[in-house]
Amino acid sequence: MENYMKYIILSAQTDVRISNRDIASLEEFSYVLYQQGDIDRAYTYANYCLQIGQAYHNRIRVSGILKTLDKIHKVYQERNRIQQARLFGSLVSVSVLTLVLLIAIFYIYRQMKRISEARLNLNKANALLNEHVQQLSEAHRQLKEANINLKALNQELSDTNNQLRESNYIKEEYIGYVFAICSSYISKLDDFRKNVNRKLKAGQVEDLRKSTETSIVKSELKEFYHNFDAIFLHVYPDFVNDFNTLLRPEERIVLKEGELLNTDLRIYALVRLGINDSIKIADFLHCSPQTVYNNRLKMRNRASIPKETFADTVKSLGKIQQ
Repeated sequence: MENYMKYIILSAQTDVRISNRDIASLEEFSYVLYQQGDIDRAYTYANYCLQIGQAYHNRIRVSGILKTLDKIHKVYQERNRIQQARLFGSLVSVSVLTLVLLIAIFYIYRQMKRISEARLNLNKANALLNEHVQQLSEAHRQLKEANINLKALNQELSDTNNQLRESNYIKEEYIGYVFAICSSYISKLDDFRKNVNRKLKAGQVEDLRKSTETSIVKSELKEFYHNFDAIFLHVYPDFVNDFNTLLRPEERIVLKEGELLNTDLRIYALVRLGINDSIKIADFLHCSPQTVYNNRLKMRNRASIPKETFADTVKSLGKIQQ
């Protein structure tokens, strides 16, 4: 068969080269190709042979060629039918796929629309949440400020309560002290009255005159200051040490033996008790206001802290001993 195909091809080529119009070899070759299933080439060669046969009115060749073309045509029709069936199936498949694609596109569009709406709602919710967060932050800030103010008010209230407690305690201590002094002086005046009355009855006028010439103020003031010092140090036992911490080391006050307070300390003890007027302090200490002023100025010059805050610092010295 291989040699058959080889030589029939050579024969067909020779017929074409020499312009042989009775080309049986090409007709035979087209039929062989038809049998082998090469329909396209078989149709091309058979159609060429038909054109040559019709041109030279070779009815025998035309008849044979028509039979071959008829077979080829039937195969073409069958192939076209199969292709059409395949094409129809493909068309149906494409239509179904197109329909599915349209449904998918519609579904995706709806999903995208829902996602867009959900994203829009989410953005609105986020904006609302951010607004609430800002409001909450502002509320926290206001609450923090309110807490700070409340702490400050509580501290002020606590300080005020401490001052009231201190003031009440000082009043209690000094009222008792004043009552004791008044009672003592009443007793002393009564004793003095009895002594004067006794001397008058006995006619001891000269002795009475001599006793009234001697001043008793100095000794009474000494006792008064001693009692004041004692009661003050009872209320503020650490006052002297605290006061010395406000002075430069070389300027600190050293009390004499048996001395509770000296004049400088008494001045600032009265300041600690809330008496800041130099005239009132001078009346209490039985000295001139200028002396009180000079002593206070001298003490401020000995301070290790700013002069402007010295008096206010003294007012906070000493812890009450209750």
